[in-house]
Amino acid sequence: MDLHFKPRVIGDSLISTLRNLYYYTGRWGMSVKNLTGEHWKYWEGLPKRLRKAQGSPEIMESIIEELELLASGSQERQKKHSTLIKADGFQKKEVVINEQLLAVLAALPQEMLAGIFRNLTAESTLPEVSELVDIKLGSGEQLIEPDFLVRGDNRLIMGELKANAKQGTGDTKYDANQLFNYLSLTIKCLSSKHENLPDKFAHLIILPRVDLKWFVEGSKWITSLQAGSDRHMEFNIKATYSLAEGRKKQKYITNENMLCHRLSNIPVYCRSYTDLLNSFTEIIQDYPLHEHWQRMALELEYLCKIAAFGVWRWKIGKVDTSKEHVKILTETPTSPAGMISYLLHCLVHQSTKCTSLNL
Repeated sequence: MDLHFKPRVIGDSLISTLRNLYYYTGRWGMSVKNLTGEHWKYWEGLPKRLRKAQGSPEIMESIIEELELLASGSQERQKKHSTLIKADGFQKKEVVINEQLLAVLAALPQEMLAGIFRNLTAESTLPEVSELVDIKLGSGEQLIEPDFLVRGDNRLIMGELKANAKQGTGDTKYDANQLFNYLSLTIKCLSSKHENLPDKFAHLIILPRVDLKWFVEGSKWITSLQAGSDRHMEFNIKATYSLAEGRKKQKYITNENMLCHRLSNIPVYCRSYTDLLNSFTEIIQDYPLHEHWQRMALELEYLCKIAAFGVWRWKIGKVDTSKEHVKILTETPTSPAGMISYLLHCLVHQSTKCTSLNL
C-alpha cells in the first residue's frame, strides 16, 4: 500500500467540503430520496413498471396513487431543502466546522503550530517545527481519515474533532472502535517500514468539553480522561477491546495484549476547544504582528464556540438559560458561501505575512 503524507494548505478545506458533499449526499440531505421522496432505484425502475401496467388499469391506478403520494409531499421537501440551504442546515454540519478550523491551523507558521499542540499534549509528541498534513492512500483499502494530522519529522499527532453540531442529535460521540481505527493507522505506518513515514505517534481528541458524555459508553472503558503530569487518557483494556470488537471487526488489533502494547507506546489525550483556544492565545504572545494574530485568535474563538455549544436558532420564550448556548445569526460565516469568503480571506492574509516567519 502506498501510504504517504502531503502538506495541507488553506484551500484544501474547501475541496474537502465539496468532496464530502459529493460522496455523502444523503448525509447532507441532498440525495435523490431527500429531494424526490424515493430512492434513485425507484425512478430507474418506474418506466418499466409503467410499460407493464399499460394493460392493467388496477396496476396503473396503484402507480398513480404512489406518484400522487410523492407529489403531496413535494412542498414539504422543498421547504426542508430551502431551509437547509438558506439558514439552518449546512452550518450545522460537523464537517464544515472542522474544515474551517483546519483552514485557521493551515494558515499558521510551523513553529506556532507545533507550539500549540506541544502545549496541548506534551513536548515529546512533536518537534519545535511541524506542519499540518493530509494522508494519502494508494490502494482501495479503507483506513480511518483523521480530522487533522500534525507532523514533524518522524512524529505524528492524529487528531479527532467532535463538534456539538446539532441540538441533541448527530454523530458527535467517540467510541472504542474509533480508537482501534486510529491505532490501526499507526500499525500500517510501522509495518510499511518506510523511512519517510512517521514511527512515533500520539492521538488527540478535541471535544466541546472534557466529559465522558462525549464517549459512547465511556464509563465502561475509560478509567481517566486526564491522568498524570501530561494529562493523558487511561483505559480499561479488557472493556475497550470487548466494546470495539463487538461493534466492528478489524484485523489490526487482534488481542488485548496487542491493544495494551499499542496504548503503552501511543499516548491519547482528551482536550476541549477552550484548551485549544487558550494554547493558541498563549503561543501568539511571543510573535510579532500581534494585531494580526489576535485577529486570528478571534476567528478561532468564534469557531470554537460554535463547535463547543452548537449551532441552532433560539426559540422565542424557550431559551435554556442554564446552558452556555451561543446565538448564531442567519449571516453566520459557517454557511457554504460564508466558508468560501472566509477561506479567501485567509488566503489574502497568507500572502501578506512577514517573510521572517518562514511563511
